[in-house]
Amino acid sequence: MHTFCQNCLQDYISTKAKQEEELTYIACPICRKPSCPSSQNQPTSVWATLFPLNTILQSIMKGNKVRLDPPCDICNAGGTMRTAQGLCTTCNERMCDDCLSLHRRQKVSRNHAIITGDEFVGNPQCIMKFAEGFNCPDHNTEEIKFYCVDHGISCCGMCCILNHRNCDHVSDLKKALPSLLKEIDPGEIMNRFNKLQIHVETLAEANKSNVSLLESQVKDIANSIRELRTELNSVLDEVEKRVQMEGDKLYKEEMIRTQEENKKCQSLISAIRNSHTLMEAVKQYGNDTQIFIMAEKMRAQITSYYDEIREKYGQTEFISLQLNITKRFSALLSLPHDALAKLVAMKEKTCLDLTELKWPVSKLLFQKTETLKLKYAHENVPRYSSAIYLPSGQVMLADSGDNSQVCLLDSSCSYKTSYTISERPWNICAIGEDEVAVNAPWEHIILLLSVKEDTITFTRSIRTKYECPGLACTRNGDLIVCGSTDYESAYWSIISVQGKEMSYHRFPYNVLTNCFIAVDSSNTCVYIAVESGLFCSDLKGKERFMYSSEDIKNPCGVALDCQDNVYVVGNQSQNIHQLSSDGCLMRNISITTKNPFSICFSSTGNQCIITSSESDQLHVYNLW
Repeated sequence: MHTFCQNCLQDYISTKAKQEEELTYIACPICRKPSCPSSQNQPTSVWATLFPLNTILQSIMKGNKVRLDPPCDICNAGGTMRTAQGLCTTCNERMCDDCLSLHRRQKVSRNHAIITGDEFVGNPQCIMKFAEGFNCPDHNTEEIKFYCVDHGISCCGMCCILNHRNCDHVSDLKKALPSLLKEIDPGEIMNRFNKLQIHVETLAEANKSNVSLLESQVKDIANSIRELRTELNSVLDEVEKRVQMEGDKLYKEEMIRTQEENKKCQSLISAIRNSHTLMEAVKQYGNDTQIFIMAEKMRAQITSYYDEIREKYGQTEFISLQLNITKRFSALLSLPHDALAKLVAMKEKTCLDLTELKWPVSKLLFQKTETLKLKYAHENVPRYSSAIYLPSGQVMLADSGDNSQVCLLDSSCSYKTSYTISERPWNICAIGEDEVAVNAPWEHIILLLSVKEDTITFTRSIRTKYECPGLACTRNGDLIVCGSTDYESAYWSIISVQGKEMSYHRFPYNVLTNCFIAVDSSNTCVYIAVESGLFCSDLKGKERFMYSSEDIKNPCGVALDCQDNVYVVGNQSQNIHQLSSDGCLMRNISITTKNPFSICFSSTGNQCIITSSESDQLHVYNLW
């Protein structure tokens, strides 16, 4: 009897139920032996609950938890979880504070050698006991005895049953040690820890220096503001002094002029007053003849006075003062405070070179998480010629087998729906949030499909001049296709989603019928898998580099991670070359997938999917 997760078993049953109209039994996924539920009359949607429960395995799973701190061995034996604070080297047991205190008081153990938590540093025996690294971290009572090549991790027997029963390469750890130890150098590990410590200490010192520099800069800025205020006050003092002097000068000149004018006015006032008095006396005491003669004379006098007043005082100018502030100064005063001066914080990345801390090339760079077998592969043709992660996190496949379809999977690679097309699809790329392009290269057709939730619908098609097995999309939403007009002439071109050819370029390298193409995130470079390696060009058609290596045979899939590192798949060499953006080899990665074909990365760059030309399986890898 084999044990399975209930949800996984139900998914398996549901898949079989869709394939067969009347399902009366299922074949065990491991041994293929026919197995029936306890009641066949129940709907297949509940069959997984009708199989017997493995209570022993369930109890083991519940009883073994991951422990982040070393436990007290004595309390743990009694069913209580407490953190160990010391070690009795005589009993070789870890103890909490209470157990240590009791251990020191008991007659049989009061003379035992005890190392407390503060004293154990540097003591190898205590470190080995506290490390708890020699038993399984998930099942702390189980000894690590096996090694899974597919996942690149060591594990215990329980892990083999629970997590690695479907893996292809699980071996005895002792038998695998000779080859594994060749890739592990304890001295190199310690050396890297030393380098890490030096870099972290350097970073800590840089942090301290930055804080000190920041404190000094705050003081300098405050001093600058005070100096600016002093300078502004000095300018305003000069303006005040100049305006005051000009005002005093005008005041004195006007006061002198006014005094002289007032003297003349007083003389004229006296003359007018005297004439008025004389006329009044003649009017009162004179005869008519005297009144007439005096009136004639006074009329002439009034005219004379009037002319004199009009001439001298008719256009008298009076001076008033006001302070006119210039528009620039007024605009300056009207500005908000943050527009006059603003504190700008400039962030600079640390200049620490961490390149040497990267781990060297290792076959464990790609850690397989699962292998998904979907359907039977088409003879001599890769069943799943390409796969992509959509912006939504879903996965889309180009099924080049007899079904001739594109498949939509959820983020865990479970089947959701498919769309059948008349031509066999080959390559697929995402154009936007909800649109993809799929090519049928040998029919010179590119199909544009809309993908929304669980629905795939046809939008339109584009005709191409030549075969176009290579397909990618630029950041502008234009398509890049590549292929060959004949065996000797390779090309790549940019076409709009409306089908207009925007550029066309030839290059002097042979492309295979299964060529792949990729574009970097900055929209500057095109990478094409060719017969001899990897060709790179800028978007204007100028060659940037041509990478070739004897270690990579039959280059196929090409993809870029989130840091624009380039990956090219060796189909026959069963490896992947990771290159920098300028074509330098960074890693030669060996993988367990047989005859890897295409590769794609998730948007976060921490996971990838690799298809195979020899099977109908998807291989999902986590990246270290």
